[in-house]
Amino acid sequence: MLKLQNSIKYLSFFIFLIIFNNIYSQEDIELKYWNNQNKLKIIDFKGVFAMGISSANTTVGIDFFNVKKYNTFGVITVFYKKDSFFLKNIDSTKNIYLLKHEQLHFDIAELFARKIRKKFWLYVRYSG
Repeated sequence: MLKLQNSIKYLSFFIFLIIFNNIYSQEDIELKYWNNQNKLKIIDFKGVFAMGISSANTTVGIDFFNVKKYNTFGVITVFYKKDSFFLKNIDSTKNIYLLKHEQLHFDIAELFARKIRKKFWLYVRYSG
């Protein structure tokens, strides 16, 4: 019986990965989902520059979703294009540095999303 329960949990997790890939593989116009191969670009920043705050602002979030049909859940890291801005400098070296800095904010959010995913996975694996 325990072996069957573990198999069901692993199958649910596998189905989650398939659904996750289908739902979030498409690029949303106003959102950018974290992907190691798809780094932030200056054109991703669609927000209005707020005078006096800084040269750039990255707005990221960790979103949760539940697919009841398959009894599974997901955690995704999102970059909000319209809420993020980037003031281009004349010095391209400064632009590169600033863009890498903003990418780091996005990467840190993904790090925490992974920690949450791991906690969820361990809960599913070892509960009930």
